[in-house]
Amino acid sequence: MEITMPCGGQEIKIRIPDKNVLSFLEPTVAPGIKDVNSAIRKALENPIGSKRLSEIAKPSSKVALLLDSWKRPTRHWMFLPAVVDELKKAGVRDENIKMISANGMHRNSTKEEREKKVGKEWLERFKYVEHNRSSQVKFVGITRRAANPVWINADVIEADVKIAIGNIGFNILPGYSGGAKMICPGLASVDTINYNHRLDLSSETRSGSIDPNPCRIDLEEMGYLAGLDFIVNAIHSRDGEVVAVVAGHFIDAHRAGAKICASIYMKEVPGKADILVASANPRYTIGGAPIDDLPWAAMMTEKVVRPGGTMIFSHLSPDPKHPIVHTNCPYADDCESLFLACRPDPEQVLIDICRCKIPGWFSLVYAVSRIMTEKDIVVVNPHFNKRILAGSGWKWAPSMQEAIDSALAKYGPDAKVIVAPYGGRMTFPKIRGEE
Repeated sequence: MEITMPCGGQEIKIRIPDKNVLSFLEPTVAPGIKDVNSAIRKALENPIGSKRLSEIAKPSSKVALLLDSWKRPTRHWMFLPAVVDELKKAGVRDENIKMISANGMHRNSTKEEREKKVGKEWLERFKYVEHNRSSQVKFVGITRRAANPVWINADVIEADVKIAIGNIGFNILPGYSGGAKMICPGLASVDTINYNHRLDLSSETRSGSIDPNPCRIDLEEMGYLAGLDFIVNAIHSRDGEVVAVVAGHFIDAHRAGAKICASIYMKEVPGKADILVASANPRYTIGGAPIDDLPWAAMMTEKVVRPGGTMIFSHLSPDPKHPIVHTNCPYADDCESLFLACRPDPEQVLIDICRCKIPGWFSLVYAVSRIMTEKDIVVVNPHFNKRILAGSGWKWAPSMQEAIDSALAKYGPDAKVIVAPYGGRMTFPKIRGEE
């Protein structure tokens, strides 16, 4: 079998004997909506669990349009015409509308990324700011379940109407992106994010899980504390086309969107494999750089591989000169530490997190470290080598085909292989024959 693996906008050809392929897992093909503008307007006219925006806002309202970060596929210029028209029906003035990019722990966007996601017209029309680690925040309360002290971007809290415009996809922490995730981590303080991300240590915190996912429960409490009024969320195909739009209450509408997302990207697996072959970052960001999701891809797919098995990932770095972290990332040191800290020593990582020696978002280091105690994780990246990965726990191969051939030789002629070209975007919660 010859297979084409997407990787950072490129294509890699690989060969695997047909008899060894246990399963070939891809997202369900979902056609893009031909008239996205009409679909958005229809969703706004029929909100789920909420009044219409034109009924929520008042002429004097100060409105915050909360936009997801450059790492997400949402093209905000598609959504803003319909959303702004709804606000105009309520009499909201342009000078009272502010756009806030919810970057969370991500770097700020570049000029190119902003223009491609938001559009020059809207950037010139409304004030635009980016939330980052140095943004002013306000204390809004403590969550009941996790006792998390919550600080949220001051511009958001001072707004009368808060509207989140984003994307619903799988996420290893709160189960899905979208909804109240715009508030945390998108617009929360570093301390609030770290506390929330420590909840990843729970077995219920995983991709595709909503209830009883403690991370999701915590951030949805923050949605209420921050006063999130309304969401407009898109579900995208594997090629980045909008296939559905939901709007309304940040929980009710989100749940409707999550069901659509699951129907496309959640798959049952016929059994556990000896070898997984997947892409860690199949697509580009809107701005043109590959999304760097290697640790996330490992966590999203590890269930399909038996203990003692091998996970092989194609991976392309955003910047060849600094392959481990994002291009021009102001948090380069943190990102580099995170990557290299994915060592096969989960107990020490766990202790460091619980004792607050390392940030809560390093909980994914613990998750990857735990996987490394059971399975080999092989990375194929043209900008990596054994020296760069030394001491990290990640293994390196010069090409996908060499990694595959080596694994097949290791496990013998009857080795079972699962191929997931979009593995970093999918989730596999059900293994046939397992409870």
